Amino acid sequence: MDILPIEDAFLKICSEKSEYLEFYHIYFATKFILQKHYYPYIKDANPYYTDHGIGHINRISDRLFDLLKDHLLIQEETTPYPNANARGSKGSKLLNAYELYLLMCSVLWHDIGNLYGRTKHEEKIHKLFDKAKNFLHDENSSEWIGKIAEAHSGVKAIDKIGFESKHDRGLPYYPRFLAALLRFSDELDEDKERIGERVYENLPKEQEAYWFFCKCNDSIHIEEEGEFRIQKIVVESKISKADLFRKLKKEKDGTIEEVIGIEEYCRRINKINEERKYCSLYLNKAHYFKLPEKVEILLCIYDLDQKTCLEKIDFVYDNTNGYDEFFRENDKILDKYRG
Repeated sequence: MDILPIEDAFLKICSEKSEYLEFYHIYFATKFILQKHYYPYIKDANPYYTDHGIGHINRISDRLFDLLKDHLLIQEETTPYPNANARGSKGSKLLNAYELYLLMCSVLWHDIGNLYGRTKHEEKIHKLFDKAKNFLHDENSSEWIGKIAEAHSGVKAIDKIGFESKHDRGLPYYPRFLAALLRFSDELDEDKERIGERVYENLPKEQEAYWFFCKCNDSIHIEEEGEFRIQKIVVESKISKADLFRKLKKEKDGTIEEVIGIEEYCRRINKINEERKYCSLYLNKAHYFKLPEKVEILLCIYDLDQKTCLEKIDFVYDNTNGYDEFFRENDKILDKYRG
């Protein structure tokens, strides 16, 4: 099993005290068991859904590392605050071993409810987690792993977590902060790595809209700009001119509806931006963390036959710009390809 960057950082943090190494070993044992015996069968319970297995888990972990790397490593240039080096300090910029333990175990469990069907899958985590938690975790840890994992989906789910901050083992941790990290990182795993692009043509039509969005996105990643290192989410994507206004089928709540390609694409980008805004309510409460301030799309309208980019659209979703503003600003370009 390859070691991910955030897992390597986790080991280094746990190695600061021998008693923390238990966190690391429990996490890896859990990952190994879930990867071998459970994740492969999620797709059997939900055929032709986008990936909710080990690939999804690892990509979330990589996105968490991109968001948190300044809060994991002890580097002089990234710790300008008083007591920033002290992981056990409430004023620290650095996450401590217990926080990473709760977060990373929550990543492992967050989608396991899909084994019992997609609808309200976040509430079904406990069907399997409750069988394992008493063996793996102490009572406090299992409570927060379950709550953080469950909050990855659902309207205002983070609000249901009743505490901004807590202490355990002499260490502070921030349940809502950790839940927001998981939720936002999960939202960013929506590029072509999440689908079987080569079997796209064989896809059941009712799933096409979900795969279409991922297929459009070559990359969703985090970049920094300016001397103040302002972070942004960058979505590099392309849509065939034939797909811009093509009708796609989409299953939602047991019914099948039709959506227009470019409209569905922009709705999904808008959802990422809305999640960014929602999660920001909790991510500014700990470790001097700042969430990316905008979502920039770099969209190419593509000619599949000629393999050329016909038009480039660069648009920013932020706290004021969204779905409606995108169409108002780019209507002239899009109008060329209607009908």
